[in-house]
Amino acid sequence: MKITSATTNPLAGSFAPVIVYPLWHVGHQNEAGDDGSTLHVDASGVFCDESDGDDLKLLGIYSTLERVEERVRQARSLPGFRDEPDCFHFDARELDEDDWTEGFVRVPPGGPGTCTELALGPKNRMNGKNGRLGPMDSGLAALLGAAVGSATTLGAAIVNGRAQARSQHAQWSRQHRRDAYAGYLGALHDRDIAMDAVLDALRSEHPDLPDIDEKIGRFITLAREVHRACEVVILEGPAPLVEVAERVTNASADLSHVMRRMAENAHAGNTARKAEDIALAAEHERSLYLAVKDFRLAARSTIGKSN
Repeated sequence: MKITSATTNPLAGSFAPVIVYPLWHVGHQNEAGDDGSTLHVDASGVFCDESDGDDLKLLGIYSTLERVEERVRQARSLPGFRDEPDCFHFDARELDEDDWTEGFVRVPPGGPGTCTELALGPKNRMNGKNGRLGPMDSGLAALLGAAVGSATTLGAAIVNGRAQARSQHAQWSRQHRRDAYAGYLGALHDRDIAMDAVLDALRSEHPDLPDIDEKIGRFITLAREVHRACEVVILEGPAPLVEVAERVTNASADLSHVMRRMAENAHAGNTARKAEDIALAAEHERSLYLAVKDFRLAARSTIGKSN
């Protein structure tokens, strides 16, 4: 197809990267568990092995994390999706950025017997009537034909291939979790700097109210970024790390409550509780620091780093 100016992407050539978020759901039917049971989520995240029966669905590609979160909430009320509510996965993708940069080889489904049949069976030979090949091309048929009589070797290759696929999946999942955790910690860092600026201004004997209001505005903006980043952590999991993130959220809320009261009292000229609130804010700052520290350690453990 010849591309004309009418079909040209107007964003092409833009210096700013365009980020989108593909959202997937995995319907599980694999037998990847140690006892042949179905594996839904492992230490690396949502498990998927399409060669073992898992069904991967693309729900959509979204422009913001908020739309991803809303789509997940909607899908969790629908048949099928509601049965596996924790099996959603999404990641950030940059438009016009190459993702698969290498070639590929075909691996036939099934066990050794099935592979031999596919390689040599009549369904895959040249059809004399129409001269077309079946599902496998002649080169691959010849390649598998050379393996006839080596069922044990072929079976081992399939097992090793599955193990390699699981290893690649684990590495892929760890990378996405690492990005999610780093994004959350970075958002916390920026927000907490803004929060410290507000508290420092409120501790002043003669607070500058317009300056305080400006600093509070910046804090609110960055707090929203923390909320968005935390939603990504919740979706990526795992559950124990999400629990630590909830402790960070609760500690943040406690400190924000004291800060808001101090700001309201500053505007009202009420200093009756100022000393008490300054001490309480310091206590909550310490609790928040420890919660963030625990999250950082838990994140390192989850993605396999040594502490």
